[in-house]
Amino acid sequence: MESESSKLVHVFLVSFPGEGHVNPLLRLGKRLASKGLLVTFSAPESIGKQMRKASNISDQPTPVGDDLIRFEFFEDEWNHYKKSDL
Repeated sequence: MESESSKLVHVFLVSFPGEGHVNPLLRLGKRLASKGLLVTFSAPESIGKQMRKASNISDQPTPVGDDLIRFEFFEDEWNHYKKSDL
């Protein structure tokens, strides 16, 4: 019988927006969700736009295996800076 505490596990994954970081972390998130863990995958909004364009990602949690994966994107302000500001 599954204990009550195992139902409360929530994994929060935050991806660096660099090339080669998003897909491996997303695969890990899907694998964890398929094993019964709630997963929130987070990345900058610029990555979120690319992900929405490439696949059918919604703002609603998506069933994967025994649990869910959801997507939360944040504005990182990185695109607002000029090289001279750094």
